[in-house]
Amino acid sequence: MLPDIVIPVRERDRNEELRYTLRAIAANVPHRQVWIAGYMPSWVRDVGHVPTRQAATKYQNSRGNWKAAVDHEEVADDFLLFNDDFFVMKPLRGVMPALHRGPLSEVYRHFATRVKPGRYLLGMRQTMGLLDELGVESPLCYELHVPIALNRDRYVEVWEVCNRIKYPHSRTVYGNYWQLGGRQVRDPKVMTRGAFPGGGQFLSTMPDTFTRGRVGTFIRGAFPQRSRFEAPSGRGRPLAAGWPRPTPSTTARARVGAPKVAGASTRQRATSPPAKGRR
Repeated sequence: MLPDIVIPVRERDRNEELRYTLRAIAANVPHRQVWIAGYMPSWVRDVGHVPTRQAATKYQNSRGNWKAAVDHEEVADDFLLFNDDFFVMKPLRGVMPALHRGPLSEVYRHFATRVKPGRYLLGMRQTMGLLDELGVESPLCYELHVPIALNRDRYVEVWEVCNRIKYPHSRTVYGNYWQLGGRQVRDPKVMTRGAFPGGGQFLSTMPDTFTRGRVGTFIRGAFPQRSRFEAPSGRGRPLAAGWPRPTPSTTARARVGAPKVAGASTRQRATSPPAKGRR
C-alpha cells in the first residue's frame, strides 16, 4: 500500500512554504492520504486533519503533533513524516530511503564549534547519552531536513524511550533504535540567500531564504501551478501531474501497485532486531 504523509504545522494561516511542499508532494510523491497535524490553514483542501492544541513551546508543539498523528486511528501504520518546508524536487521512486548525516559524534562536534549553546545542542548531547545507555555503538545522526519513513508501533516504543530525556532528537533515536542504517547525505537545508547546491532530490529552506533567496525563486519556478491541495485562488491552473485522490475503499487500495515503505506494515509489534543492549 502507498504510505500516508504527515506534516506537522504550526499556527499561522499564511504559509507559502507549506503551499509549495504540498505542490511538490502532488507532483513527485506517491501517497495514499496527506495529513496535517496541528493547525489547518484555511486555504488547504483534500487533506486530513489531526487537530492539536498549540499552547506550548515550538519544540513541544512539534513533538505533540507527531504523537497526535501516530495516535490517530485513520492515519496509516506506515507514513512519511515531513516538515512544512521539505520540498521533493524529483519523483520519489519506490521506498523512501533511510538517509543520515553521518556519525552523531562528528555532527555534534561540528555544531558545537559553530552555534551558540542552546536547546538544540543540549538535546543532541542528551540524545548521545541516551543512545549510549541503550548500548548503541557508533550512532548515526538522522537530523536531516528530508522526509523519514516511520511506523506507528515502532514510533510509540521510541516515544517512551525519548521521554527519559528533556530534549530528545526523535529522528536520531528512532533511526538508531531500529537500526535503519542508510546512506550518508548532505543536509539540503539552504541557509543563505545566494547560490545553493542544486540538482538534488530534496531541498529545504529558512523563511528568509524561501522568501528572498535564490532557492525560493527556484522552488516557486519548479511548481508554478496550483495543486489539488489548494483552494482556488485564481493563480495558476490545477496541477496536471499528481496522484489520484485516495479512495476509502480498502479493496481499491489493495489493487494499487504501490511501493513498500520501510517499517512494519501492520499495527502488531514490530519484530526488527533491537539495538544492541537495548533495555
